[in-house]
Amino acid sequence: MAAVCDAAKQSLHEVVDGLSSELSTTIKSISDRYQPEFERIADDAPDGGVLMAIDLDIDVKWETVTVSLDLPEVSMKLQEWSLDLPQVTMKDKRIVFSTTSSRMVNKKVGQYPEVHGWTIKWKDIIISVPEFFQQDHEIIMGIPEVRMDTTSFKLDVPEFVMRTQEIKFDLPQITVKSVQAEARLLKEEAEAKAAEMGKEIAAMRARVLGRGGEKVVAASNTFFTCLRTQIQMKRDETAALFEPGIAMVQQALSKLQDVSATAPADEMRQRLNELIAKKEAATANFDAAIRQIIEQEKATVDSLLRGLRGATA
Repeated sequence: MAAVCDAAKQSLHEVVDGLSSELSTTIKSISDRYQPEFERIADDAPDGGVLMAIDLDIDVKWETVTVSLDLPEVSMKLQEWSLDLPQVTMKDKRIVFSTTSSRMVNKKVGQYPEVHGWTIKWKDIIISVPEFFQQDHEIIMGIPEVRMDTTSFKLDVPEFVMRTQEIKFDLPQITVKSVQAEARLLKEEAEAKAAEMGKEIAAMRARVLGRGGEKVVAASNTFFTCLRTQIQMKRDETAALFEPGIAMVQQALSKLQDVSATAPADEMRQRLNELIAKKEAATANFDAAIRQIIEQEKATVDSLLRGLRGATA
């Protein structure tokens, strides 16, 4: 699993490294554009004699700025997991059950008179009425028998350590020095130009780091998605091992319900619920590992964005 996600991890680190180069190049291009302006101001200082001499010094120094970002270093720890997985076999079983049935029986409900000469004879009134009784049934059907066998396998589980990675870029620091009072206007012009350049650099720096934040978030998501996918694939593989058994038990339950075999159906339903519960228990560790990766991704992205926001201040 580690090799599968190495490229995504490397891409995340390269995005952060690229910000240093982009910032330095962008800031240097702005500084180079303003440099002729400072040279022009210095050249405007008259030098026609002692009284006209103006001591104007425009000093440009470069200061290295460092931004620290916390990036995840992932080590894959090989763990041995043991799971109870179902082994399902079908066995024919004789099932005897009773259902309430009805049949028609003749019953006396009264009498009526018949006259024969001077003699009256009473005759019974017989009608057919339904009678309910418990009727025994016997069927033979395939009943799934589930046996849980312990299966062991090895799985790479990511462990995270945050390592600080630095973004470094140079910022120009402008100092305008003037000894003579006559240089005041030129000094103010130079300082205004320096402030203008600083403002432009700050705006460009914020834009570069803003775009960088989007790239960092995208690269981080790609990396963590890769880690999640590896765990999810193994989870789905494990869950799939339960599906044939669950389907067989559901089919047997449906047949028992169709013939109104209530007691056997209740037993089969309980067996189905137990099998589903064992499936959920088998996948619980995978779900916990996936949740951990999701939480780590959130923490990483929040940390990176905080660092970049601080760098734009």
